Amino acid sequence: MSKIDINSLIKSALESSYNANIKNTDAKRKSSIFVYELGKMLYDKSRYNSEDYKLKVVRWNYDKDIRIPGEWLLDITIIKDKEISDMSIERSKTRIPFKIIWAVESESNPSLTAFAEDFGKLLCIKSDNYLFLNGLRQITEKGRKDYIQRRIKTATVLLSDPSFIKNNFYLAFWPSPARSDGISLWDKSLTELLSMVKVTKL
Repeated sequence: MSKIDINSLIKSALESSYNANIKNTDAKRKSSIFVYELGKMLYDKSRYNSEDYKLKVVRWNYDKDIRIPGEWLLDITIIKDKEISDMSIERSKTRIPFKIIWAVESESNPSLTAFAEDFGKLLCIKSDNYLFLNGLRQITEKGRKDYIQRRIKTATVLLSDPSFIKNNFYLAFWPSPARSDGISLWDKSLTELLSMVKVTKL
């Protein structure tokens, strides 16, 4: 697998979802499309040469404007599977996931409770690579910086537990489309939104 620039990838996915004729739709739909775009890009950039690798994510049919089920365990998983068979039944074959390459969770709600629920999933999953997408709603730059510093400290403490085998673990912050007191960061320009994306490798 080639080295992936997570920061650039998130910005590209954010730009694609921002421009996908969704500016006047609800926040949940915007978040879902962002996750779908990021999943596609992460899978493409990983450049796996084998059909044994699969992307598991809720997909979007833009023509019909509908969600297509596809999520498995997490918001985004890239897995490697293999063929198995039942030796006692002729022609009984199927495929089974046996390794997670990328484990990704995204949460647009910046609350500690929402963080605990979704970040905890990654702590319980064995994967080669991890990415947690933490939504931002703070209106001011100082508010966002203070929040990011607090969240990084919390995540660092959690990952220092010896029971968790930390591989490549990325904590990323992105502007949530959700509204707070009638205001959404997505009311700002795309350039401003992209400047809010921050990624740190823990």
